[in-house]
Amino acid sequence: MGNVTIQKVMYLTEKKPKKQVINKKTNLIIIVTLTILSISSIYLLYNANNIPSEETETKTNYEYVMIGSFDYKAKLKENILYNKTTLKPGEGKLYLPIIDYLNLTFRFTFLSPNGIKASNTTILPLYEISTPNTWKKTYNDPQNKSYRDNYLSIILNFTEIDKIAKIIDEETGLRTLQYNFTVTPTVYIELHDQDLIKY
Repeated sequence: MGNVTIQKVMYLTEKKPKKQVINKKTNLIIIVTLTILSISSIYLLYNANNIPSEETETKTNYEYVMIGSFDYKAKLKENILYNKTTLKPGEGKLYLPIIDYLNLTFRFTFLSPNGIKASNTTILPLYEISTPNTWKKTYNDPQNKSYRDNYLSIILNFTEIDKIAKIIDEETGLRTLQYNFTVTPTVYIELHDQDLIKY
């Protein structure tokens, strides 16, 4: 009798995980949901950064107009050019050697259709002497005057103004043949309204 050998053979088999199968309908629902959520979050992020948290509203409560006008009357020395003693705007050029003095007036008007009244109007003149492309001197009224009631009247003595120009010429070593004289009024007003609405 022969020997019989029984061998026990064991085979190891790998267990593969089962694939989860998602049907097409479920897959479509997930993709649509994610797309909607992505678009919603982009929209909300855009609005959060671009829409201001406060809105500014401009509202016109009052309207007004300010009008200023200049006029002058020059008192002339004896002259052959004009053969008269006074010169007004439109009657000819002003030449310093024949001007004795100049009466300069400035009228200021404040108008409002809303019933606002201007009171305590103060006009401060600022003077400037300048030459084309060289020097400029700015100064306040020598008498430090301020003018009230919407009207400014100044007597300009060009002999004094010419003296200032000559002193500056001496200081700078220049010889000025022509200079400009400018008067700039600065107007300060207080406004009053019986029915002033405060916001």
